[in-house]
Amino acid sequence: MSKIEIFISKKKVIIQFFIALLFIFLGILFIFYPKEFVSPVFKSVFLIRLSGILSVLFFGAVILIISKELFVIKKKGLVIDEYGIIDHSNYSSVGEIKWDDVISIKKNQVMSTKFLLVYVKKPKVYLYLTDGIIKNKLRKLNMRYYGTPITISSSSLKCDFNQLENDLKKSFEEYKMRNYI
Repeated sequence: MSKIEIFISKKKVIIQFFIALLFIFLGILFIFYPKEFVSPVFKSVFLIRLSGILSVLFFGAVILIISKELFVIKKKGLVIDEYGIIDHSNYSSVGEIKWDDVISIKKNQVMSTKFLLVYVKKPKVYLYLTDGIIKNKLRKLNMRYYGTPITISSSSLKCDFNQLENDLKKSFEEYKMRNYI
């Protein structure tokens, strides 16, 4: 099996950065000018202002995470080799996943975002990695909604989703054939 290395796409991350900035800007408008956004759908000035505050807080955190990806982290987003996967494709990534622990890889989609779910034999091992409370909470949410803490997306990688899916599934199949699982 040949080693596959997929790097973080600066272009995709920059686009995500500017989208988050746009939502922060809109949130600020909602906070300071809520009456301008009153409509038949959004009738409450209080709810509009609250939406603005939540938008600024959430997308402010997103900006911090994206900034770290953009300016600090220079590592590969995903490495696939004969031993398994090293995943740094998103904020809640778990790092190393051994093929021996993988049960299956399945595609999922929420609205227009496609991602892969990696089901493992010992999911609790991946829930409490020592890299932050927020990351661990995100993994717990993944576990609750999808039955696995591990999700892999191409949204920040230099590849499209189909390539990511094909590379991961093909590599997993090769591993299973070598080890007669």
